[in-house]
Formats: sequence, structure tokens, C-alpha cells
Amino acid sequence: MKKLLIILSSFLLSNTPFAQGLSQFSDIKIVEEDYGYELESYNAKDDNFSLEVSFGAITNMSEFSSTNTISGTLTFYSSDLSYTLYGALNTLDVAAVTSFDNIDASLNTYSIGAGLSRRSILINDFININSIYDEIQTNITYNLADSEAFGVDLAGPGFNAGYGLIWRASGGVHFSLRFIYNLMALKSSDDTTPVETTASWVSAQAGLGFIF
Repeated sequence: MKKLLIILSSFLLSNTPFAQGLSQFSDIKIVEEDYGYELESYNAKDDNFSLEVSFGAITNMSEFSSTNTISGTLTFYSSDLSYTLYGALNTLDVAAVTSFDNIDASLNTYSIGAGLSRRSILINDFININSIYDEIQTNITYNLADSEAFGVDLAGPGFNAGYGLIWRASGGVHFSLRFIYNLMALKSSDDTTPVETTASWVSAQAGLGFIF
């Protein structure tokens, strides 16, 4: 799952025939069912930016309740690749996401980052609904972490890559379902208590976005 998300992100962020860009989007029309007249018409390629808030958890069901994420993403759309600002609060089960599998404790991490995204209509080859499209996002992050189990604060760089399905509910609102691979390299700055670990996990996240 981790390798698949990374490969898929790299593939669709590249300029390939499969990553059909914004120019391929058709108008999305909302029609009054009883009388058939048009209530609203909009096109995703006319979007300027969006703010999405998401909540999710690790895809390992046995750790689902103890490893979760609340995140926010600000996306600035352009004609091809778009630009993202990312922030997240993660509550992680140490044993589930690090090599310290004998520690029963939580790791709280705070992440900020920036990256790229690309929207496409690849999914329309399988779901012929023009209000549904897909989006690839990848971010480079910096992460701060604390846990009573380690007794010191940790920090370090990270990376995430995800694939999402977007349902456009209206011209100004969308709902999303994303699968995201997360990776963090964390270490303590205290030489007297050296701690170093890598945290990695795949999360499923549901989001609500506002488009401007």
C-alpha cells in the first residue's frame, strides 16, 4: 500500500496521458429534477483556491482508534500542477508506527509543510460522473513530536503522498476520501538522552473542502 501510493503519486504528478489535466474537465451542471431547468453550472478548472479540513485514522483496523489525524490543506490551483500548504495534528500509537513495538504509549506530532497536487479525471474511466474526479497530493513536512514514553521532544523532516477521490457537491463545496502514506524521521536534540526513530503509516481520511 505504501509503495503503491508513492508510485501512483509520482506517476500522476508527471505529465502523462493518464494524468488528464484541468483542460479535460467538463462543466458540472445541477438540474432541477422535476422541470429539468439548470440551477447551477460550474467548472473545476475555474477554481482559484480551496481550504480542506480532514479527519482520518490508520488503515490497520486493530490500531484504528489509537492512531488518528486532523489536518488542513490550503490549495492554490493553477492550470496544471497546484500548490499546497499543509498542517496536521497526529496522535500515533508508538508500537504501530515505529520500530519501538514494545512501547505502549502515544506519540503526538505537529506537522507543517508544502507541496504539489494535481487533479485529473482518470477516475471517470471507471465512474462516469463528472462531479467526481481524483487528486494526487504530496508534501514535504517538518514535524515536532512529544511522548511521555521517550521523555524528550523529537523533531525532524517528513513526507506524505496520497490519492483522493473528490465529489463536487456544489460550486463552493467538495467532499473527499483520501489514502495517504506518511513518513517522519524524528530525533531528539538532547545529546544526554539520544532518541531516534522513523514513524510511517497509511491513513484513510475523509474531508470537507470549501472552494473559492
